[in-house]
Amino acid sequence: MTVSANVEESKQDGRELASVTDPTASYPLKYDDSFTTEASCTSLGFFCESPSSFRWCWSATQSAIMACPPGTQCLCDTTDRNPCGMSYQASIVCGNTDPYIVIPTSTPIPTPVPSTPTPTPYSPPTPTATPTPYTTRTPVPTPTPSPTPTATPKPTATATPRPTATATPRPTATPTPTPKPTSTPTPTPAVTTTPSPVGVLSGVKKLRAEQLTSLFENSVLDLQYGYCENIRDGRGFTAGRAGFTTRDGDAVMVVQRYVNSVPGNPLATYLSTLKSLASQESGSVTGLTGYCSAWQQALKDPAFKAAQDSVVDQLYFNPSQQAAAKIGVKYALSLAFFYDTIIQHGGGNDPDSLSALVKSTTSALGGTPLTGIDEKTWVTKFIAVRKADLLHAYEPSTRDVWAESAGRADVYAYIASTGNWDLEGPIPLNGAGGYRNTIP
Repeated sequence: MTVSANVEESKQDGRELASVTDPTASYPLKYDDSFTTEASCTSLGFFCESPSSFRWCWSATQSAIMACPPGTQCLCDTTDRNPCGMSYQASIVCGNTDPYIVIPTSTPIPTPVPSTPTPTPYSPPTPTATPTPYTTRTPVPTPTPSPTPTATPKPTATATPRPTATATPRPTATPTPTPKPTSTPTPTPAVTTTPSPVGVLSGVKKLRAEQLTSLFENSVLDLQYGYCENIRDGRGFTAGRAGFTTRDGDAVMVVQRYVNSVPGNPLATYLSTLKSLASQESGSVTGLTGYCSAWQQALKDPAFKAAQDSVVDQLYFNPSQQAAAKIGVKYALSLAFFYDTIIQHGGGNDPDSLSALVKSTTSALGGTPLTGIDEKTWVTKFIAVRKADLLHAYEPSTRDVWAESAGRADVYAYIASTGNWDLEGPIPLNGAGGYRNTIP
C-alpha cells in the first residue's frame, strides 16, 4: 500500500495523499510534508493546476500541489470533490456540496500578493471518447477516484475481545467467523424485487449494507465510531468506523475535517504529528500519547461522527458505487456487495482489488450488465470470484486471515438465493457464512 516496488507496498491506495514533486509519478497522491504557506487560496477545495495535477487548499494560507492517479486527468477546475477523472468521461460531478469545506466568515481569505504572478488556471478538456468494456485482466483505468485515491487492503487482525476496524488500502481486520452450521441454511421466502436506480444505494438500504460490513469487520451491527487501538500491524493506531490509520493518511483526513468544523477539538493537538506520520508513511506512535483517549472523547460530538461518515463516503462508498454504475449494476444487493468488496479488497489495481475482481468476472462472462449480461447472473459470478480470491489471495500476507473471512461472500450468496435483490428487511442470515444475526 506504500509507493515502493515491494509487493505489499506497491498497492495503489486512493486514500494516500502523495508527494507530487513529480506529477507523473507512477503512484501518486501521498501526503507531501512540504506544505506551502502562501496567500494563494481564494477558497477552500481542489483546483486544477495542469492536466495531471491540482491544488488542495485546506486553509487560507496552506495548500499543496497534488497529482491525479495514473490514467486520469484534472477535469474540475473548482470543486470540493475528486477533481480527477478518466479522459473518456463526458462529465464528472463537480461543485461544492461538502459541509466541511467552508470559508470561515471571521477569517476572510486574503488576496494573493500582487507582486506574485498568478498562473493562468488550467482549463479542463472536454472528453469525447466512449469507454470500451474490458474483458481481460490487463490493467485498465479504474473508476473515478475520490480526492484522495481509493483504498487497498490492509493486514487483518482477529479481534479479541474487541474487533479491529478496517480501512482499505490495507487488507481489513476480519473477526474469526463463528463455526459454520453443518446443515445448509433454510432460505427465507423469495422476495419479488424492483431494481433501484443505477448507482443509488441510500437511506435504510445503505444502512443495511453498512451493518453487514460492520458485522463482518466488528462482529456487531452498530458502526464502531469510537474504536481505537494499536493492533501492531505496522500502521500505527487504527480507529473509527472504517479503521482509519495514522500511517495511511485517512486518519489525518478525518481529524483535519473535524478541525475545519470544530477548531480546538480534543484531536486538534495531534494534527501536526498526524500529517508528519502520514507524509513519511510511518507506523510509529511516537507523539501520539493519549490519541485514543482524545478520539473517544471526541465521540461525544456529533460533528466528529459526521466527519468520519464524510471520509468513508469519499474514500470507499462513493468510489464503490461509481464502479458499480460504470458496469450497469442496479440492484441494492449488488451495490452493497461492491461496497463491502472495496472495504476489504481496496480500490487500487493489484490482483486482489475490486477492479481486478470485476475484470475477472467480466472476462469469465464475456461482458457486464451494461453490455447485456443479466445482472443477477453477473453478480452471482462476481460473488463466486471474490470468494475464490478470499480463499486463495494473491498477496501472501493476507492469505490466512482472508481465507477465514470467506463467509462474507457466503452471506451475500445466501441473500441472493432468497431472491432479496433489493435488500428489503428484515434479513435473517440463518447461519450463512457462520452468521445467525438478522439485519433489521
